[in-house]
Amino acid sequence: MENFLKKFDISTKVETFDKYFEGAKKLYAEKGNDILDFERYSIFTYMKDDIARIRDEVAKDKDNVIYAYFLYLAMEARDNPAIKALSCPNKKMEDEKYDFLPMFSLLYCVPALVKELRTRGVPEDIIDATLNMYENQTQDFVDLYHRYGISIYVSWMMKFVKCEIIRVGRFNFEICNYSKDFDVFEKDGQLAVLPKGVTFHRSGQILGSIDCEDEEGSFVGDIVETDEYYEGILIENAIAKNEKRRLYKSEWKKVLTKGDRVINYHIPTGGKLDHDACEIDIQRGKKVINECFGGIKGFFCLTWLIDPQIKQIMGRETNLTKFADRFEKFPLKSQGHDVFEYVFVCSPDTPLEELPAKSSFAQAIKDHLLKGGRIWGAQGVAL
Repeated sequence: MENFLKKFDISTKVETFDKYFEGAKKLYAEKGNDILDFERYSIFTYMKDDIARIRDEVAKDKDNVIYAYFLYLAMEARDNPAIKALSCPNKKMEDEKYDFLPMFSLLYCVPALVKELRTRGVPEDIIDATLNMYENQTQDFVDLYHRYGISIYVSWMMKFVKCEIIRVGRFNFEICNYSKDFDVFEKDGQLAVLPKGVTFHRSGQILGSIDCEDEEGSFVGDIVETDEYYEGILIENAIAKNEKRRLYKSEWKKVLTKGDRVINYHIPTGGKLDHDACEIDIQRGKKVINECFGGIKGFFCLTWLIDPQIKQIMGRETNLTKFADRFEKFPLKSQGHDVFEYVFVCSPDTPLEELPAKSSFAQAIKDHLLKGGRIWGAQGVAL
């Protein structure tokens, strides 16, 4: 196996590799190239011919096929360390054959995924839309690297394999545990957020974010609870203020804390955020998840898209800012990279003057960056 791993430039050895490797060789002996038969899933549309070409290249070397089975067995076992170690074969090579190879492993998990979703009662059109994310995510890779692949998105795609995400209309809805050090309180439909053990830069962003590494003037937000109230740092418009806020228990109740199950909104690339259409998708997503998965206590979003600065930059209300206004927002520890990938589809190392501004929105963001601004993004909660 050592030579096999070396061939694929896998430097990390995981304890379970021996078991998966033996299993992969056995599967290859029994099933041959069966794992490469992507067409059976009817997932890909406009990419089919290119993927068939890649499949034929992969099939020329049986070790590639064994590798696909190898990774599949790690996925089937939900072995995260093994998946992480295996997900980027020959990552130093710009070769779509290796960049795309993990997709065959992901696709081999599709029958079990579909069975689980149907058992839970998820509607067929939502199952179809969820499976369409395999092609959508491949397109994101193509947009970034100008060749076919999925390797950098394997951990993300595992959320689909594990039935943690469904696609409803414009959104991916992830069922997960709330993991943020910000407790959420509610009074008559109004939400308030108090940080719990979070250190802030003097600017009000989380310490350690880009341009916010200097500790001078930093402050810690924590919650003090008494019989009468909760007291913590004031958060306004996704910025922490070095001021105290007191929430009296006679008026406010805690509705969300770390460990609670939430729906995490994700917004795939492509398409608009029409306000009325999004409202329909959001309400349907809530209904389906509550009926098919249950136990949801709130809704969460973490993205550059809800950064409060965007409304200031655009100077007007847009569908994007209407979506952002759904959430009670608080700071996000960020390096500011997402806006480069999703607005300009390029590396964050790209000189600002060379950023391709193909829309008025992109131009407004570019102008903001050229003036020394950042788009940190934000986190937000809703009920």
